[in-house]
Amino acid sequence: ELGIRISDNTSAFLFSIPVQWPKSDMENLAQIAFEDINAPTIMIMEQPLLAAYGNGGVTGIVIDMGHDTTTVTPVVDSAVQNSSIAQTAVSGAAVTTRLRELLQADTETREQFDDASVPLAFAVALKESGLCAIQLPGSDAADSSERQSFEFGGKSYTVSKDVLARAPDILVQPTQASASVLTALVRQAVLGCDTDKRAALWENIHIVGGSTQFSGLRERLQFELENTVLPASNIFALSQTRDMRFHTLPEYFVGWRGHAHWAAFLGACLVAKVALADARHFVSRAEYNDSGPSIIHTKSF
Repeated sequence: ELGIRISDNTSAFLFSIPVQWPKSDMENLAQIAFEDINAPTIMIMEQPLLAAYGNGGVTGIVIDMGHDTTTVTPVVDSAVQNSSIAQTAVSGAAVTTRLRELLQADTETREQFDDASVPLAFAVALKESGLCAIQLPGSDAADSSERQSFEFGGKSYTVSKDVLARAPDILVQPTQASASVLTALVRQAVLGCDTDKRAALWENIHIVGGSTQFSGLRERLQFELENTVLPASNIFALSQTRDMRFHTLPEYFVGWRGHAHWAAFLGACLVAKVALADARHFVSRAEYNDSGPSIIHTKSF
């Protein structure tokens, strides 16, 4: 506990929310902030926009891979294009499920556990260990007989290197026929925007979220986009280039190196320093008392 009484709260709040949040939820959030925690001023901003700001941009495609969902959001000139957002349930949780299934199907791995069942905690720890990596098509596939040692719960285990490569691959190429392929979602999001904005979107691709930490993800996604999506002629106007660039945190944020998945948090820190000092962007307690929770929809950064 911070030891600060609610009645003495003088701290402004910047809330980061997922895209397509209902207006009623934002109003409830404003009500809680002002009436329950006595916030003097608040701002509510969408995570993809903050991620773009964190990477030093105001336009681009933000691919946010979280635990439960992967969301592809176009941002054009600091405005989230809500009508063009694409989403899939193939995300971090799906990788965990897939990894556990592959481990359970491997006899040598399964027999290392007393009840011949791979615990969910083991799959989660293995996924987050950094041993899983996404491979490029045509690269040397790991031999199913090759094993990788892994420490868990004070005991040493060995797992197939082939399993470690196949599990995270579903982020790019889902195994379920009903699941949308990530490159198709990116294409759908871009095509939902104005033609003259599409080149700028392709030149500013931001990959954020906890499930983007798998080694090789960016390279694999770039390969898939260059070979399956960019050749489609209806994505660009004839006069536009077909360049594609992935952006990450600016190099001058030295302390943030290795934490590109936290781009939205960095963007929130930057916005808070600027916007929370300018009454044009935040909602004050006086404005809330005058207009009620709906005032939150009238101001933005």
